[in-house]
Amino acid sequence: MRSRLATLLFASALAAGLLLPAMSSEAAATTHAVTATAAPSLNLPYDGTDPSTTGCANGAQVATHITKSYGTLELRWSPTCKTNWGRFVGTSNIGIVAVWVIREADGKTCGDQAGTGCNGAWYNTPNTIYSNQLYGCNYRTYAQLEIYNNGNQIYVDTPDAGGC
Repeated sequence: MRSRLATLLFASALAAGLLLPAMSSEAAATTHAVTATAAPSLNLPYDGTDPSTTGCANGAQVATHITKSYGTLELRWSPTCKTNWGRFVGTSNIGIVAVWVIREADGKTCGDQAGTGCNGAWYNTPNTIYSNQLYGCNYRTYAQLEIYNNGNQIYVDTPDAGGC
C-alpha cells in the first residue's frame, strides 16, 4: 500500500516551497523560514458524487486496473466529467470489501457508492461495487480495494493514472 502520509508530506513541502534547490551559505542566510501546512482539500467539481446519478458513468473508460483471482479492481475515467472512481467486479467470496478512489494531490479519499459523499461503505462479495467520484483532470489518482476477512485487512491498489 502506498504511504498516504508520505504523499501528503511531499505535496505539502512542495506547496510550501520547502523543496528548493541547494544554495550558497550567503544566500541561505537571507532566506526566511517557511512552515509546512497540510495540503488543502481541493473540493473540485463532482467530488463525492455518484458517477451513475450524475451521468458521468456514460462513456466511461478503464484508466487502469489490477486483476486478482477473486476479481478485478478498476480505476474508471469519465472524459465528459473529468472524474475518476474505483470499481470492483468480484468473482468469488473474499469477505466484505470497500472501494475507494484516492486523489494524490490532496490525499482526498472517496468511497460510498450510495451518493452521500465520501464515507466508506462495506459490501459483501462477490459483487460489483464502485466508489463515488473525485475530479481528476490534471491530478494523479488511483483506486483501492479494502478487504476485511476473518479480522484481517488487506489493501489492493491500481496503478495511478492522470487524465486530461
